[in-house]
Amino acid sequence: MAKKSSETSPPVREVEIRHSPVGTDYDLRQQIERALYAQLALVTGGLAPGDYAQAWWDWYLQVAAKPDKGLALAQSAIEKTLQSWQFAVRAVGCSRSIINMMTALS
Repeated sequence: MAKKSSETSPPVREVEIRHSPVGTDYDLRQQIERALYAQLALVTGGLAPGDYAQAWWDWYLQVAAKPDKGLALAQSAIEKTLQSWQFAVRAVGCSRSIINMMTALS
């Protein structure tokens, strides 16, 4: 139905913009979002969070589908942890008996 020229539209209300110490609320929101995205980029190494989660989920499903592969990864992780500890012990100059004990564990 066409609007008659005699009908008037309701008056337009002006929106009050509240000011904060940093500027308008919109500016503050933009600054907070920018800081949040910067922190998120540090955590994810610049990857999109969805891509990051998808990569972890794919990895998890691959390991869950092949238990023998999961055990091999766990063994490799333990061996590398022991090697790191042996290096640290040598670096601080601990006694040879501690190094021999850790070598026997691996």
